[in-house]
Amino acid sequence: MAIAGAGLLLSVLSGLISIFAHVPFMTAHWIYPVIFGVEVPLSTVTTFDIGVYLVVFGSISSIFLALEEKDHV
Repeated sequence: MAIAGAGLLLSVLSGLISIFAHVPFMTAHWIYPVIFGVEVPLSTVTTFDIGVYLVVFGSISSIFLALEEKDHV
């Protein structure tokens, strides 16, 4: 369940970046964070897609775990 929540948060945050930049919602932006001294180009489109992937993966994992738990009771 935490995976799905993290994915939803990531997707929402990637949409909110455009609002803070005073452009229409979900307008693509590139950001360049420095990670371990290396500049990494990230697109808000990519972070949104990763967030959606995490929501789907977390939801399906939750369903599978719930079904498996139900069989053992």
